[in-house]
Amino acid sequence: MNPGKSRVMVACKHCRQRKRRCDGLSPRCTPCQEKGFDCVYTEVAPPRNIPAINQLNRNEYHHDANSAASDVMLQRLESIEKLLGEHAEALKALQHEKAQHQQRQRRNSSAFMMSPPLPDFFRRRAESSENDGVLSSPSNEASMPHSTWTLTTHEGGDTSRQGVDADDVPPITIPLGHQTSTSSLLRLPQMRPLVGDYPEDFFFRVEDDRNRSTALDFMAAPGLHGEEKRVDRTVADDYLSSFLAMVHAFHPIFDRDDLLASYEVVMREGLGSDIRSGVFLAIFGLGATASDPIDRKQSENTGDVCMQRALRILVPAWTVSFSGNILLSQGLILCALYFTYVVQPLTAWRLIHMAATSIQQLLIRCKDILSSQAEIQELTRLSWVCFIVESDILAEFHQPRSGIDILVDRMPFPNYGTSPKLEHLCVLAEISARSLLNRMHHAIYFTDSLTIYAGRAFDSLTTSQSASTPPHPDASLLRMCSELNFQLERWYEALPVDIKPDLYDGPPQNKQACIHRLRYWSAKQSIFRPFVIHATSSQFDKAELEMPPTVVSQSKVCLAACRAFLHGAGYLLADRTPYAYSSLQFSLNCFLVLALAANSPHLGHLVTDIDACRQSVVKVVEPWARPGTSAEHDLEIVNSVARKLRLRDRQRH
Repeated sequence: MNPGKSRVMVACKHCRQRKRRCDGLSPRCTPCQEKGFDCVYTEVAPPRNIPAINQLNRNEYHHDANSAASDVMLQRLESIEKLLGEHAEALKALQHEKAQHQQRQRRNSSAFMMSPPLPDFFRRRAESSENDGVLSSPSNEASMPHSTWTLTTHEGGDTSRQGVDADDVPPITIPLGHQTSTSSLLRLPQMRPLVGDYPEDFFFRVEDDRNRSTALDFMAAPGLHGEEKRVDRTVADDYLSSFLAMVHAFHPIFDRDDLLASYEVVMREGLGSDIRSGVFLAIFGLGATASDPIDRKQSENTGDVCMQRALRILVPAWTVSFSGNILLSQGLILCALYFTYVVQPLTAWRLIHMAATSIQQLLIRCKDILSSQAEIQELTRLSWVCFIVESDILAEFHQPRSGIDILVDRMPFPNYGTSPKLEHLCVLAEISARSLLNRMHHAIYFTDSLTIYAGRAFDSLTTSQSASTPPHPDASLLRMCSELNFQLERWYEALPVDIKPDLYDGPPQNKQACIHRLRYWSAKQSIFRPFVIHATSSQFDKAELEMPPTVVSQSKVCLAACRAFLHGAGYLLADRTPYAYSSLQFSLNCFLVLALAANSPHLGHLVTDIDACRQSVVKVVEPWARPGTSAEHDLEIVNSVARKLRLRDRQRH
């Protein structure tokens, strides 16, 4: 009997979801190669009538498919390593050029000297633009390094990264189903004895149900009339100074000279109902609130009235703007930043989403988004600010993406010239750190390695072991975490001396250095957290089962990172910053990981200071714990877990 044409028994995930024919090629099937999609094979149940010989071969086939998928992931990580190495060299070269420029200025203080050109890595080949191109005129200015492999926008395109396949680099888009948030940690089976049952989107529900800021009552805010159009110069100067020192230093979206010139015009002509007036009202609101003391009993903020009036101008303007507006985008970003300072992340997400849409409306009409023209450079800076703010929020909430992350993945870094200020170097370091964190969501927390979160073994994707043999970590995941940790270390080593923070006990030089320190430790914790999750899963409930030494050693790294983050968070959360919500939530995240280890028979000896850790978290979170906020629930969870651990210790003794 003619068996007929052989059929592939296993289709990749992409073909199976779309019910397409899959040829089963490894590492990527033909449909995925043609469309440029990731190709992942997952194990499926065999047909009931499969012959015995095919059943024996199926295990070997799946083992090969999973090994191929691991090889693809490792190739991507190697590409990320190469990318970060280029970023490291670029930052070092930029710092070297800055030092040379400062030396020349000291030697020639009586004469103005032009800065030398940037190193070759920063220089982009000049391209001829179309005569009818808008915002695409060529320029001889140097461009900053690209965030990933560059997009070819003209025929010929960029040659700086030829020979590199863009498919080898994971995107910097945070996947919608990632499992890195604090809410996901609360849902772990091994966490339930400590915290009980929580819904998957617990903190989203908390923030969605909380009382709204007075600033959001902007439709009821009165318009500017008569004397209100004139702002007291002394007050306005104070607000502007506070804005430049406490807000603009984190996200320098303006040219300071241009901003000060516009400020003089506004103060001379008075405020109106135009977009420029809305932008300065937002600046005044941010400057006023950024210097507010942190008081959990205070329900209103100093800048609420100014922000009300800014939103009354900017939100209606956005609804009727269909081609984009740079000034409007700046105003919406400022409004979003305002709500990060008052710790209302969902409102900040909505406004940054609006700003990102406005920016994309402008860029979609540009024929060369890699142009060095001033307006394109300004849009580039705004795009990266949107990316950072949105990514910090989406790391905790599963909300729709604006698409700005896809756009910046094809854009150059912001161009701050050959002699950037320290705040500009901090922005470049922040972009690289946030990009690495986003790629980590894909590499660790959005793959089949998530089986560890269900309490299954690391080796569930490879060969099976007998029930009496302790499971050992899957080799591919070990290599992946090791590679990500290596890239994190390279990022830190590449930081210029002027902005490189002390990672341990020393107080940070400034808030930006504190942020870099927290970025480092949050990444370190996220890289090694899977080992703590694995060690505390149900299969290791009994102390008689031996824990693999590799898991214990990697868990130590994670626990040390948790303590270091809590120590550094105290410096950052002493004042208002745009990173308040993410830092508060990750502080809870670190405590929960420490509590899991303390409750484990295999890791408990590594966390004998859980009560001291609780005190550190309470000290950090308590000033922010306004009624009905996530911080208030953070405090309740921390104290409840600590009480249960103390009760457990009494019962054991």
